[in-house]
Formats: sequence, C-alpha cells, structure tokens
Amino acid sequence: MHTIVVTPQSEKEYSFLLHFLKEKRIRSSIFTGEDKEDAGLLKMMMEVDRTDKVSENEIMNSLG
Repeated sequence: MHTIVVTPQSEKEYSFLLHFLKEKRIRSSIFTGEDKEDAGLLKMMMEVDRTDKVSENEIMNSLG
C-alpha cells in the first residue's frame, strides 16, 4: 500500500484530521519533528559514498 504524508497548517487542521481519521478508522501515525530529522539523517547515511576513506588525522584536524 502507498503512504500519504499530510502537513496541517494549523492546530485546527491538525485536530480535524485526527478526528476524521479516527472516525473513519483509518490507521495513522504522528511523525514528530525529531522523526523527520531522523529520516533525513537516515537518507543521508544511505546515500553516502562508503568507498571514500578519510584518515584519522584529517578528521581530528576538521574537529579542531
């Protein structure tokens, strides 16, 4: 099945959508700001080039 992501623009829309989904018995999940951040980090980790190696010295210099 496909996934639909809806972002309500106000608290009123948010409440309406939650009520509607419960009333129609549509399974839903709430995706918090932290969840969105985690998804973005996961996407970046999946796309990273793992064949490119960096020396420990370069890392330490970058960290200061």
